[in-house]
Amino acid sequence: LFDLLVTVGNEGGTDVPFLSVLKKVVTILVGGVNAPYIWVKTPDGMSSWEFFDRLLQEVHIVCTPGVGFGPSGEGYIRFTAFGTREQSIEAMYRISTWI
Repeated sequence: LFDLLVTVGNEGGTDVPFLSVLKKVVTILVGGVNAPYIWVKTPDGMSSWEFFDRLLQEVHIVCTPGVGFGPSGEGYIRFTAFGTREQSIEAMYRISTWI
């Protein structure tokens, strides 16, 4: 699902793979190809809770703060595609327009 295309730009924008859009802002560590999870490093040294809060407040997207998996998970978050296909596409669109 994470290899779906999202439209970047206003009407008549360009369709690009969502992962390529996401990679412009964060470092993808693992997942996304034949997997329901993507682990990403939070941008600009943000804590996993800070990035979680920004996504929730600014984009209305929920992810999992990496620190919830233990201290080694700090500075990372995990996205999942376990919602419906439509919900996942909407989340990818929101993130792509937020970036």
